[in-house]
Amino acid sequence: MFHKDGVASSSITVTVDNIYPGMPTFTRTVRVNNRGEMAADLGYEVSRLKVLNNTYTAGNGGNTSDNIKTRMQNNYPFSINVTTDRQTVAANNGTADYTITITWPYESGDDDADTYWGNQAYSFHQNNPTEECIVIDMTLLATQSH
Repeated sequence: MFHKDGVASSSITVTVDNIYPGMPTFTRTVRVNNRGEMAADLGYEVSRLKVLNNTYTAGNGGNTSDNIKTRMQNNYPFSINVTTDRQTVAANNGTADYTITITWPYESGDDDADTYWGNQAYSFHQNNPTEECIVIDMTLLATQSH
């Protein structure tokens, strides 16, 4: 359902129980369906990222959705990516998929970062066996085209 400003949103949380170098790629796909009479442009915002013991919340400590997105892609030996299979979803039951992936090759190319984050992830998982290693709170957005 679109709000009066032409934006529909849906909040989701993505969680990953355990991370380590060489882990199989984590993938979660979320399909969106446009039941409206106008096409909609897709986007997303990240409101909170938790990686092990570190939490980054948009609007807190100077964090924004954009700098959290940059952190997800660039600050770790693993990468957290959000992609869509199309930029615009067609009207009248058009669909699109958001895909969230987390990849950590066994050799990321940065041995120091692999070792540091690998040790951090191992310790975190040992000390917090019921807590997720990664939690991403995000909002999927669809903005009606004019």
